[in-house]
Amino acid sequence: MELLVQVRQLCRGKYPNASLPHVELDYLHWEPNWVEVPNDVMRDRTSALLYS
Repeated sequence: MELLVQVRQLCRGKYPNASLPHVELDYLHWEPNWVEVPNDVMRDRTSALLYS
């Protein structure tokens, strides 16, 4: 299943027993001094968090 579909289902409550930690997206999306990470890095970080 595509990652985006899984995230949408989680947000809609399809998996009410899933225990996911709260993570600020800014933490994944920004480097020091507010340098934006490339999209592929953001995808990798998000995937690593969801599949860990």
